[in-house]
Amino acid sequence: GCTGTDLLTIWINAEINGEKLDESQLLFEHVLLNVGGAETTRSAIAGGLERLSNDQKQYDALYEDPSLIPNAVEEILRWVCPFVNMYRTATRDYELHGKVIKEGQQVGLTYPAGNRDPRKFKDPHTFNIFRDFSKEAKHLSFGLGPHFCLGSSLARLEIRQSLEEMTQRVKRISSPEGKPPVYVSSSFVRGLGSYPAILEPR
Repeated sequence: GCTGTDLLTIWINAEINGEKLDESQLLFEHVLLNVGGAETTRSAIAGGLERLSNDQKQYDALYEDPSLIPNAVEEILRWVCPFVNMYRTATRDYELHGKVIKEGQQVGLTYPAGNRDPRKFKDPHTFNIFRDFSKEAKHLSFGLGPHFCLGSSLARLEIRQSLEEMTQRVKRISSPEGKPPVYVSSSFVRGLGSYPAILEPR
């Protein structure tokens, strides 16, 4: 009986093969939306700034030429890759790299590994805001196909605006001595639990 055009109401009223989503399915989708819409973007922004704090040349380049920022956003997403993994169930037998995945088997998709694939990226273990994504593969941080991230455009916008504001207002980012960044311990979402930083204003 809910009415409205917001996403959660649409999910409540949705039907698949004539059946509505049950409570557990709705809760799963709601949690995934919250995690994907908040935790991952926050982790990408913090992880990107932490990486840039270790490379003043690249940080300065974003200040001197803001047109580089959209490409830097893509490299941050590739490098940080907040989602660690997802699992899918094969709907049919499929051969991949000489191995057969059987129908019904679960397949673990490890996104950070895909974003470091040397067959797809030049110097994949190097953070490079100048990376030419027109000549290399697109990163997998938002997934692919029907499971492509619903909030990808919003995430890109938030990261871009964060970089624009930081580079224009902050000259240098550094870590206080003896207080290194601490990453959360999780097999699902990768990100900084704490990131002590000293910001030097312009």
